[in-house]
Amino acid sequence: MIWAAWSKGVEISVRDAAEAGQLRPGLVPGDVAAFLISAWEGALLRAKIDHDHSALERFKRVVFAGLFV
Repeated sequence: MIWAAWSKGVEISVRDAAEAGQLRPGLVPGDVAAFLISAWEGALLRAKIDHDHSALERFKRVVFAGLFV
């Protein structure tokens, strides 16, 4: 239930970005939202395991340079 609410909130934000022309064309907001949550969780896990925040920095670089315009 928490994941569903979180996913829906992220999807709404991504959809808003798409409507504002800030999401790369052709991307599906629901797919982007699911990817963002999975990638973020993976980056958090990696940061904890490595005791290093590089994965979180990489997440930010890729997401904001690759998905959003």
